[in-house]
Amino acid sequence: VWAPAPTYKRREIACRKSNPGNVGAAFMAARGRGQAPPLQNIRPGGKREFPFAGKCAIIGGRENADGGGQMYQTRITAAELPVERLLGEYCFPERFREACRACPDYGNDWSCPPGVPAAAEALRPFRTAHVLGMQVFYDAQTRREVSTAEGAEAVRRASYGPAKRVLLETLLALEQTRSGAWTIAAGRCELCARCAQRDGLPCRNPEWMRYSFSAFGFDLAALARQELGIELLWAANGLPEYDVALAAFLER
Repeated sequence: VWAPAPTYKRREIACRKSNPGNVGAAFMAARGRGQAPPLQNIRPGGKREFPFAGKCAIIGGRENADGGGQMYQTRITAAELPVERLLGEYCFPERFREACRACPDYGNDWSCPPGVPAAAEALRPFRTAHVLGMQVFYDAQTRREVSTAEGAEAVRRASYGPAKRVLLETLLALEQTRSGAWTIAAGRCELCARCAQRDGLPCRNPEWMRYSFSAFGFDLAALARQELGIELLWAANGLPEYDVALAAFLER
């Protein structure tokens, strides 16, 4: 019988003010010590309310190299719904199966198909889903300067990627304050530079790895639009106004 991987053991969660850009390094260092990542406002035994309620304020950003304004800013919108409705209204794995097979991560990442359990099986222990949409907004100057797919990817590596990691790290730390909680990640696992599956080996960090939201076959465009009021944007070349990372935090 499949069950979610056990969460990591925690000695303590430090509450310190830290630059979001440094969280990834602190997270990896904490991993080596067997500790949870040092994140703000994650306190064991604190309030039971889910901390991402409704639309949250801007939570991060990065200045342009010349110091003139922001290259990007982030905003989180959250919605709570029963897991039963999440599965019934938004999960259609057969609709997205071929798209997954065409992805270069198919069969090459433990967080992606074909080694992902069925959504109904994986989510069976849970009653409530907190769906989180993190928008990464790019300023007008950055969008004007980026006109190619390669340039857009470089900007995303410096903005969308780190912001997405902070979101995952925050949810992993939050798991420690909610008994039996579990995270569905926004995108494939990126803990390792090269996934062990590519070499036919077991996952190196099963206690940290979380499956990708899209790997379960959810219609993320419909979910974001109907539950969060967010449209997913696409740009053939350059950058859209914002990119979106969708994750979920599940409680029993």
